[in-house]
Amino acid sequence: MHYYFAYGSNMDLEQMKKRCPGSVLLGKAVLKDYRIAFSIFSDLRKCGCADIQCVPGSEVWGLLYRISDSDLDALDEYEGHPVHYRRISCSVTDETGVVRNVETYEVVNKNAEHLPPSEEYLGIMVHAAEKFSFPGAYQSFLRGFSSGSPERLSEVS
Repeated sequence: MHYYFAYGSNMDLEQMKKRCPGSVLLGKAVLKDYRIAFSIFSDLRKCGCADIQCVPGSEVWGLLYRISDSDLDALDEYEGHPVHYRRISCSVTDETGVVRNVETYEVVNKNAEHLPPSEEYLGIMVHAAEKFSFPGAYQSFLRGFSSGSPERLSEVS
């Protein structure tokens, strides 16, 4: 058994169930000292996709799942580990205040420029933020990416 922290399109519950049938959603969680960026272009989605970058004092909100070994293997394949995204271990704090060691993914070769997400891709993230009551400032932060503005990368609360 593993804990997995999703911050991008895997916050779509239907997508996650298709990719990882044995996954169990545990709720929301926060990854401290990281921020969201869109630093990889997806040929499949035709847009920039989410990444996490280490930035002290920042936060990334996402969903915490419990997954099996086979689910983790499936995620490795979907995320293109270790070529496009690499799996990393880190700690998140769940909504009850419990710190959990998790697996998540970060982009291997980060693009120096902001690569705007599509409305559909960003919509997955915004929908999850609303549905799971992420902090209002974080929801606003995500909505701000709809303009495709790279200035959003420097704003974190």
